[in-house]
Amino acid sequence: MIAYNFDFSENSQVVSKTIMDIINVVSNYKVDYSIIQMDRGTANTSNIVKNIIECYPNFVLSMSEAGFKHNAPTESLNGWFKECFFAEYGNIFLSIQEFLNKFDEFIIKRNSLQTYIYNKKRSQII
Repeated sequence: MIAYNFDFSENSQVVSKTIMDIINVVSNYKVDYSIIQMDRGTANTSNIVKNIIECYPNFVLSMSEAGFKHNAPTESLNGWFKECFFAEYGNIFLSIQEFLNKFDEFIIKRNSLQTYIYNKKRSQII
């Protein structure tokens, strides 16, 4: 997970902000194509989001069309993130800021763990 934004409603503004955050991060690396998975359902189909994606042809939304082959695995990954987060931190927070702090901590730990596992396996192969 490289970017997230939370909102109490499903709207194109939060989706477009998250897409631009992702594009800014991924653009720093030499990546030919990226699949963006977002848990925002119909907000992904708005004209605002469509116009952003059209400006960046090397990015595609995983839910952009029916039957898109990457939708099921990315939905599963999204569910796994939620399941792991709530298992580790629970689902009651004193404030939105506490939730955001815990989520940041969770993402940093998970990304660091995945990098460590990847490098360890890679060093065993080489």
